[in-house]
Amino acid sequence: MGALHVAAVGDPGLEKLCVIKTVLQDRDDDGYGARFLGEAQVVVRLSHGNLVPVLDVGRVDNQLYLAMDYVQGKDLRAVWNRCAQKRVAFPVEVAVHILREVARGLHYAHTAPGIQLVHRDVSPQNILLSFAGEVRLADFGLAKSTLSTVHTEHGVVYGKVSYMSPEQARGDELDPRSDLYSAGIILWELLTGRQLFPENTLPQRKREDPVEAPSSITGRVPADLDELVLRALSATPQGRYADGEAMRAALAGWLARSAPETDASRVSRFLCDLYGDEIVQVEAQNRALLHSLRSRTSQPPESTPEPAAPLLPGVLVDGRYRLRRIIGEGGMGQVWAAEHTQIGKPVAVKFLRAVHARGPSALQAFRREARATSNIHHQNVATVTDAGSYGDTLFLVMELLEGRTLQDELRHKGRLPLSLVLHLGYQIADTLAAAHGSGVVHRDLKPANIFLLPGPDAETEPGVKVLDFGVALTLAEEAHR
Repeated sequence: MGALHVAAVGDPGLEKLCVIKTVLQDRDDDGYGARFLGEAQVVVRLSHGNLVPVLDVGRVDNQLYLAMDYVQGKDLRAVWNRCAQKRVAFPVEVAVHILREVARGLHYAHTAPGIQLVHRDVSPQNILLSFAGEVRLADFGLAKSTLSTVHTEHGVVYGKVSYMSPEQARGDELDPRSDLYSAGIILWELLTGRQLFPENTLPQRKREDPVEAPSSITGRVPADLDELVLRALSATPQGRYADGEAMRAALAGWLARSAPETDASRVSRFLCDLYGDEIVQVEAQNRALLHSLRSRTSQPPESTPEPAAPLLPGVLVDGRYRLRRIIGEGGMGQVWAAEHTQIGKPVAVKFLRAVHARGPSALQAFRREARATSNIHHQNVATVTDAGSYGDTLFLVMELLEGRTLQDELRHKGRLPLSLVLHLGYQIADTLAAAHGSGVVHRDLKPANIFLLPGPDAETEPGVKVLDFGVALTLAEEAHR
C-alpha cells in the first residue's frame, strides 16, 4: 500500500533521522487516502514511550506522507524469523517483557481522552524492537476511533487474519479487549515457536475453539505462565483482562517473580546476539549520513537573518508551530507550549535567546542537545522532533510533557517512599546506561532535569524523562580534546 524512506528532519546542522511513509500513487484513492490521514489524526494525539510518534503529515507534489520517529532496529516478525534461521528459541523472559510493554502502550492508547481507540492490527510486523531494547507499537492505519473519518460498516473485516480475535473475524463491534487477544496470540507464538492459527482463514478464526496451554507444547515454558497467556486468549471478551493495564500488571508480576533482571538491556543483548555485525553497520551508515548532512553546513551563515516577530502567544513559528504559553525560562532561553497547526499535535518549543544565538559556545551547546537526544534511543529521553531557526534565534521542538520535575516533587513532598526512590532510580540508571552506550555523558544530572510523568491512575508509579542534554559531552568529542 505504501513505502518507507529513511530521511532527515531539522535545519542544516541540526538534523535527526526520521522515517517518511508515503502512499503508492496507484493506492491514493479516496478510501485508502482517508485511512492514511486518519492514522495521522489518531497518532499525533498520542505520546508514549511504547508508541512510534508521528512528527508531521501532509502532501508534497500531490503525494501523501507521514513523518515518523526513526526506530533503529527490527520488527518482531523479522526477529522471530531470524531466531528460526539460527535455530534459537525465543527467550521466555524476553517474550514476556515485550508483550508487557505492548500492553502498556495499548492501555495508554485505549484510554487516551476523547479517542476510544481500538488498534485492530496488533501483529508482529507492527511491533518494533530497537537495538537499544525499546519496544514500540506502530501502524495505526486500521485503527478504529472517534476521530476516524472512514467508518467501518458492520460485517466489514480489517486486519491480519492470523492475529484477529473471534469477534473481529466475525465483523462484530470491537472494544480494546480485541487488541489484547491479538497480543495474547503473539505471546503464545513466541513461547511455543509455532503459529497459533496457521490456516489463516476467516471461517476458522470466527470459531471460539479452546487454545492449548503453551507448557503442554514445550517444556521450556513454565506452567505458571499458562494462566496469564490463556486469559488473554479467552474466546469471549468478558473472560480476558479487563484492560491493557491489567495484562501489563500480570506479566510484570510474573517477571518480578521469575526473571526480575529482565529489562530493555536484556532485549538489547538478545538482539546483539542475533544481528551482531549488522547492528554495527547500520549505526555506521546512519552516523555517516548525518555527518555528511551536517558537514555541509557546519559554519553559521554569514548573512543576517530576517527579523522575526517577538515570541508571544499566538505567534506562528516556522509556519507550523503556534505558541500558546511559556512553560519554562532560564538564562539561555525559553520553553513554550505550542501546537503543530498542520496536525493539531501539542509540542514544546525551546528557544535559544537571540543574544546567545551567535555565540559559539551557546550554539555548540544547543546543537549538542539536538544531536545527543537524537542519538540516544530510549523511552525515558524526551524526543526532539524538529529543529530550526526563527529570525536570529534557534529552536528545538520536543514532545510536550505533563507532570513536574523531581525537584518540585521533593519540595512538595519532602522524603519520598523507598519503593518510589528505587523505581525512579532504576529508570534514571537505565536511561544513563543507554546514553553512555550511545557515547553521551550528560554532565548536568540533577533533580531539576528529571521529569516525572504521572501514571494512568493514582496507584501507578510515575515514569521518568531525563531532560536537558545541552551540556552533554560525547565520547568522540572527549577523544579530540
